[in-house]
Amino acid sequence: MIDLVNFRTQLVQVVNRAQENLATIRTGRATSALIENLIVTTYGGEAKLKVIELATINNEGPQTLLVTPFDPSVIADLEKALRESSLSFFQISNHRWIKIQQTCVPVCRGKS
Repeated sequence: MIDLVNFRTQLVQVVNRAQENLATIRTGRATSALIENLIVTTYGGEAKLKVIELATINNEGPQTLLVTPFDPSVIADLEKALRESSLSFFQISNHRWIKIQQTCVPVCRGKS
């Protein structure tokens, strides 16, 4: 017999995970979901936290995000995590915030 309560719980977890994965698809627009779950090793290697736990993430335009850390001492760790990620962003920093610009993703188009 199928345990419907257990099945429903597992199904909700699968749907939530699928929604998280779909949110990270690069569509040409910058969205906080692209970086909010990146893991940052910070505070001298003692803590591994997500970007969303360390900073606010705001849209500055269709291809730009502004990351403002709650604690300015972690900005170098945030920069390193973003640089070492596979997302290939262009970064500008001023020791108070990091501005991230999404690079253009080449699209192959056939002749019309």
